Amino acid sequence: MSMGVPNPIDTDGDGIPSQEELQAYLNTPFEDRVATPDFEAMAEMYGFASGYLSQTPALQELLDIALQRGMTDVTMIKNFIANSDWGLRYTSTYNEAEQLRLGAPEVWQATVNRTATEIKQRAQNMGADISDAEALDYAQKFLRTSSGDKTSPNYEEFDEDWLDRVLSGSIDFSKTKTLNGVTFYDLSGTAENQAETLYQLAYEYGMDTSMSNAAFTGWFENSVKRLAGRQTTTEDLDDEVVNYAMSRFPGLQQQLARGLTLRQAADPYMKAISEVLEFDPNTLSFDDNLVQQVLNSVDGQGNFKPMSLYDAKLAARRDDRWQYTSTAKNEYTGLANRILKDFGFLG
Repeated sequence: MSMGVPNPIDTDGDGIPSQEELQAYLNTPFEDRVATPDFEAMAEMYGFASGYLSQTPALQELLDIALQRGMTDVTMIKNFIANSDWGLRYTSTYNEAEQLRLGAPEVWQATVNRTATEIKQRAQNMGADISDAEALDYAQKFLRTSSGDKTSPNYEEFDEDWLDRVLSGSIDFSKTKTLNGVTFYDLSGTAENQAETLYQLAYEYGMDTSMSNAAFTGWFENSVKRLAGRQTTTEDLDDEVVNYAMSRFPGLQQQLARGLTLRQAADPYMKAISEVLEFDPNTLSFDDNLVQQVLNSVDGQGNFKPMSLYDAKLAARRDDRWQYTSTAKNEYTGLANRILKDFGFLG
């Protein structure tokens, strides 16, 4: 055994374990031979803390087998363990964390506490709120990088993607704020910026963004979490809302495919309708029956396409709301006067 670490088999210390010494070693009960100071010293030489060794029977068995096979080289022993069934079931980082936890519990706890503080700050920066207990739990998992046995059906990796995913689940959507008469989520951290971008995206592509719309709020909250948890990207969500708009307004698919937002593509038609109905175009909803009729007209071949602006204005004049416009009232008044004049009631 090199580096001054005694070989538990070499009891006479001559540096050459004999067959008699090996047989004597094998005749000793396993639990007795792995509990000797020499055995623990040898384990530490190969990078395994004694506290970890004493609580890891599988590692004890592997080192015992290595000794029986006459292995003494440090690199050979490490490779033997790493390529064993046990070694392949656990990541090196997981084993290192367990060695620290069992071999130096004070150092392990200090490392966990420091990591938990960093995780709480990471959550705060994201806009999430987690408890101290949750931070400690996440810290221990994150330091191990996995749940342990890779052959287990419940095996899970605890990397940065995992951490952001679990933290994003703690983003608080219960608070709201009102700006210019519009009620919206009151978020913080990166979630606030992501929410503003996402809200504008949803608005541009015709979603009903009111807080009373459960379909929108469900999609919105899930999308913010997915963004924060790095499970999706803004590009993916762009594609998602474009496809949503195309499915609702197949008549504008060509414009949407060229990169226009739904509001940009629909703007000339919304203005034409609003002009006739004397509305503020910003008050027109994409759920409006007239808007859908104008944008999703069907031609003679059965293809969806928007009406011409001229036809859109005619459709608006046929809408029940047109009769309440000043234009309609003036036309009705003029028509009535002409009728009265034709019958001689007006000079």
